[in-house]
Amino acid sequence: MNIAVCDDEENIRYLIKRLIEKQDASCRIMEFSSGEELLRFWEQEDREQLDILFLDISTASITKWSISFSTQECGFQNSAG
Repeated sequence: MNIAVCDDEENIRYLIKRLIEKQDASCRIMEFSSGEELLRFWEQEDREQLDILFLDISTASITKWSISFSTQECGFQNSAG
């Protein structure tokens, strides 16, 4: 399972990563420190499929709407309310 964690706070990314690894050590976890970094990954033609995306929607560097629209274009469903 491929999981992405996008948060500008390193300690939050670390905490989420550790919690996931405790549940399933076989998961591949990719970390992104900004929305721009996530979008650059998302726009790659040969990117790996993501199964789960943990996204800090208050990341100051990019709007949540930009990421939401980009992920929806690629078929990633938003489960946040």
